[in-house]
Amino acid sequence: MLVLAIVAVSGCQITSYEPVIARGAPTADRSTTDDPDELLRRAATASIEDADGLRLRAAAALIQSGRLTQATGLIGDLGSRPLDASDQFQLQALRIELAIAQLAPEAARSLLPDLLPTNAAEDLRFNELRRELLTMDTDPVAAANRLIAQAPPRTQAERIEHHSRIWNLLGRAPSSQVRGTAANSTGITQAWWQLKADMLGAFTVNDQRSLLTRWRTTNSAHPASQALPAALAALTTTRSQLDHLALLVPQSGRLAAAGKALRDGFIAAHLSGGDTNRQLTILDTTSAPLPALIEQAQARGADLLVGPLSKTAVETLNKTPRSLPALVLNNLADESPPSPNLIQLGLAVEDEASTIYRRLVAEGVDRVVVLHNEQAWSLRARDALMKAAQAFAAPALAAESEVSPQSPSGPPTAVDDRRGTSPANSTPEVSFASERPPELQIVGTGSTPNVKQLTKTVGQALLVAESQSRHARLQQQLGVKLEFEPRARRDVDAIVAFLDSSEARALRPALRFHYSSHLPVYTTSQALRRVSQRDLRDLRGFNISDIPWKLYPSPVRDELAKARDGVTAGALAPLYALGVDAYRLADRMDILLQAPNQRLLGGTGELTLGYDGRVQRDLAWQYVGKEGLVPLSKVDVSPLAGANPLAAQ
Repeated sequence: MLVLAIVAVSGCQITSYEPVIARGAPTADRSTTDDPDELLRRAATASIEDADGLRLRAAAALIQSGRLTQATGLIGDLGSRPLDASDQFQLQALRIELAIAQLAPEAARSLLPDLLPTNAAEDLRFNELRRELLTMDTDPVAAANRLIAQAPPRTQAERIEHHSRIWNLLGRAPSSQVRGTAANSTGITQAWWQLKADMLGAFTVNDQRSLLTRWRTTNSAHPASQALPAALAALTTTRSQLDHLALLVPQSGRLAAAGKALRDGFIAAHLSGGDTNRQLTILDTTSAPLPALIEQAQARGADLLVGPLSKTAVETLNKTPRSLPALVLNNLADESPPSPNLIQLGLAVEDEASTIYRRLVAEGVDRVVVLHNEQAWSLRARDALMKAAQAFAAPALAAESEVSPQSPSGPPTAVDDRRGTSPANSTPEVSFASERPPELQIVGTGSTPNVKQLTKTVGQALLVAESQSRHARLQQQLGVKLEFEPRARRDVDAIVAFLDSSEARALRPALRFHYSSHLPVYTTSQALRRVSQRDLRDLRGFNISDIPWKLYPSPVRDELAKARDGVTAGALAPLYALGVDAYRLADRMDILLQAPNQRLLGGTGELTLGYDGRVQRDLAWQYVGKEGLVPLSKVDVSPLAGANPLAAQ
């Protein structure tokens, strides 16, 4: 039935609870927590010198007690006061703590570079905050369980705010871990995770409402049932007013195939959702200027614009006056501020770079070499990875000094092959005793103009030429011929390759030539384009990010594949997936605009709407083994088949 419909449309139990402390989660010691109200009363009558310190302590206590709205106002007030350097550091640290408490890691990361420690205590504080940010990205399960284990706040408003923080952290956990955590937990913790698993498995908003009602009936004594997180409260109180969706995509011209694939995915999701009251209008963006199409959609009674597809058209829509909200299917340029009520969903390669960054950190990879070509997508991916790594880079303390790679005079110094640094004739490094959390370091990059130059590029990035130069200098100094075998640098844990398929297939031989075939390789879906089953032998051992649509079962995809070719694989597969995801986001648009930072298991990735209106995608993973491609879960760190996070779709 769905097949025929696509073709036709495209043609025109109660449970009581005892308090349970999650296993492995520390108990919050509230007895040692400052009383923020008492601190503020004391600050009102204290000297100027003492008042600021008391207010800083009060802000910290407000954050710890979950009174984030009041903390925001107090921190803002402190920001307008003249503070000494030590208090300025404490204030910046509180801004970061507040952003972390608000589950806004992007905002916290943007504040981190301005937190500059000047002593051991401040260095310790810096590293604690950076570790907490890394935990949000790499171990949200532990972070969520810590919050669940905390004693409940006093007032209903504070409980709702606290539960919203828990819910947002649950949403940051990899989908493949959610059901496993629910199965291995008990009591209140188990019910939290089961609720998240239920919500993730729902295809439409109506499905989510039904599941939430059933969960609250079964778990009426649960804290979250009595004080719903804001996002779930919005789900119960908001009824979609989006009864008419206008899809604006090309149906002719250069992007016709892409537009039609996206259209068919959109229609398939609509039919699978079963909402017979919602109307669709499909407009060809090549048939008239975009402003005219927007007016036409509004005249037909549309409540939401979905599209356009091309980057140029998206920029045009962003500048065009309109009264309708829009879900555009590409991303604006970084320098273009989005207009009100505009959500951006696209197939940006930057999302793959972010996915690779998170995987590397989760697997404990510390030092990588990045290889790329000169194509625009590759350069953008490289820049995105470097930006993510730099966001967590630890600043040097004022007491630290640079390590000189070479003595000011005399012969060349011996270089340690493991780290590429000079242990001899160098100024000793001064550091404090606090342990820095792990961070990803990009220790080298290499750009190849074409596949023929790849071996040379790899050698340069791995410093093989420097090894050869050292050999030549030693021979010259000693005046004898030395037996020699070039060696690549030994300070590299992995290779990140932003290369096309032909270059990726040539990478393993190039690494083998330079004595580095043992290094794991992380790459993007570009490495698989136009690659046959036979060609996969050249990619054996690679870890490749890709869209879940291609890797995991999906009833919508399987039905659609009966009507169209190339749905599961091929160049148009991401467009079909994008169409399905666009409809599912449109179905949730009212709720998403009220409560951003929620997550959806989509065909193009795990989707999260950020506070900037841009949908971020976390892609799936596969490993190239002897038998071909093997899907990995987000927590697999070895080439084993992982859990299926999209089984419910």
